[in-house]
Amino acid sequence: MTNKIIIDGWNICWKIPEIAELIPDNLPMARKKFNLAINNYFLNKKSVYKIIYDGQPGIISSKNEFKGQDIQFSKNPQSADQKILSFLKIQKDPSIWTIISSDRELTGRAKNVGVNVVSSEEFILKLRKSKIQLPDDSKKSNPNLSKNEINDWLDLFNNQ
Repeated sequence: MTNKIIIDGWNICWKIPEIAELIPDNLPMARKKFNLAINNYFLNKKSVYKIIYDGQPGIISSKNEFKGQDIQFSKNPQSADQKILSFLKIQKDPSIWTIISSDRELTGRAKNVGVNVVSSEEFILKLRKSKIQLPDDSKKSNPNLSKNEINDWLDLFNNQ
């Protein structure tokens, strides 16, 4: 893997169960948790990386939550794959870039112009081996309050 990385955001997110389960109900949280994991992975590495997501109407950029993190969205009807390929076309030497994706069409076209490719699955293994904590929301706290305790709390807040 080179030190210049392009990450096909949703392609990887859907392959990480802890993040994929958040996508249907809370897209921003899924993206935030993924961005955090990526930031932590690259924190002490001398790498430049971009995370490119398929866009949504009206969303073409994102406030970067972490210093040095480059997060971009394709603008409909353009896909993230098209945005990645357009970016590579304007590079003098695309072979200095690595794409992380398991999208066959994208990776095939990238390889044809000399770009290095790492599969999403291979990258996820690297994340896990590096001990990067991927979010696990399945361990939500359950206080197991009794009905009497719940009623006491409701009374307390309703009387204010």
